[in-house]
Amino acid sequence: MEIRLGNMKTNKLIIFTVIIIILFFFFQVIFSILKNEDKTLKIEDEINVYAKNIKYKKGVITINDSIALHGNALFLDDNYKSGKRNNSVTLAKFEGPYRIVKKRNNDTLFVIISNDTLYFKFIDPDYKDPNDPTFPDLFERLLIQINER
Repeated sequence: MEIRLGNMKTNKLIIFTVIIIILFFFFQVIFSILKNEDKTLKIEDEINVYAKNIKYKKGVITINDSIALHGNALFLDDNYKSGKRNNSVTLAKFEGPYRIVKKRNNDTLFVIISNDTLYFKFIDPDYKDPNDPTFPDLFERLLIQINER
């Protein structure tokens, strides 16, 4: 008794179709990764935007689907200057629409809401706090201590 899996041409066509579909999805993933632009606002950036569409998700504010910044930007008031911070007032607490202005290489965000100007401390996503080490920093310190012994 002989078992045939089908016509050889049909099997090759199925294999070829599956390979084409896999390659199509692979190139779609590569293209979407390469096309993805960094929308995060950096300290060296300058903006002056009227924020109509504001989304807040997981600590990140997305403005007009084009700019992302930390929602935990602290409100700068007289208490902040004297060292008494009120951490409950952040940029995420304010709903739009409002105008947001940031000057180049400046850590202050100006938020203009109906003729009132509020000041917020800009949090740079590239800033690395030396008092808050990451795991690579921790491992590097451990290796240095081991090598010194």
